[in-house]
Amino acid sequence: MGNKRVTEGTGFTERLTVGIIAVVAIIAAIADAAGAFDHVQWLNNHRVDFIILLVGLSAGFLALHATRVDNLRDTIQNFSRIQQDALAASVRLVEGEDETYLELVSILRQGCRVIFLMQHGATIILGPEAQLPHEREFYRVLLTNISNGVEFYQVINPDGIRDHLLRETRYFPSLVEARTHFMADISGRAQIKVGKISVPIKQVPRNVGNIIPDKQARVLLVEHSDGTFQGLFAFNIGGIQGGIRIQGPRIKEYLTRALDFYRNDCAYVQFEELTRIFESIEHDHP
Repeated sequence: MGNKRVTEGTGFTERLTVGIIAVVAIIAAIADAAGAFDHVQWLNNHRVDFIILLVGLSAGFLALHATRVDNLRDTIQNFSRIQQDALAASVRLVEGEDETYLELVSILRQGCRVIFLMQHGATIILGPEAQLPHEREFYRVLLTNISNGVEFYQVINPDGIRDHLLRETRYFPSLVEARTHFMADISGRAQIKVGKISVPIKQVPRNVGNIIPDKQARVLLVEHSDGTFQGLFAFNIGGIQGGIRIQGPRIKEYLTRALDFYRNDCAYVQFEELTRIFESIEHDHP
């Protein structure tokens, strides 16, 4: 009954508005025919524009009248929700490779429930690089989150790991330590073990549909314990690495896509495959 009264009241208001516009249009037409506007320069030069304006206003209110009040209210609420989401989001630009790891540490220390990490080099496997002190901190905080039972999803690129190990400017002093967390399950799949917790490692699939391994994002996406979401997307422009840190509900959509990609498209990494990479590097660079 309440909704019916609102609908009837709103319909009366719209009909009244359209009626007023129609009356004004009729009066304007009569006045124009009588020559009342001949001395009004703007109307004299824009008579057609004025008529189109009146027709447009009438059509607009007629369209509003044809729209159900409930649908209109839902549209306004959805628009308001989008505005609130946009206002709630915050964006921070980061410049520098080690500074990017500092931002990652900041995200991981805020209490995590779900972590999705996709890297070309995979800190969790190679350990931190010597010239990146904040990557070492990132490595420690990451291991702590895993040992605390946080849901952890890691996607790597074995070719990216090989490339990292072959670069002469890269040095991984903690590689031996990192490999102590590296093991195989009963099916021969690679896993990271921290304390009593073991998590599998997956890789970007090769030659599957439109998925191109070397075009995948380097990204950390996190759902925090309080239900908020953060993400950091890393990129290179020339020789400079930077990143964009985003906090807000829209990151939830990216996390959902990432987990769907992990579960449905990515393949498990075989322990033997990574072992061969390490052995080939040790053979070529004893």
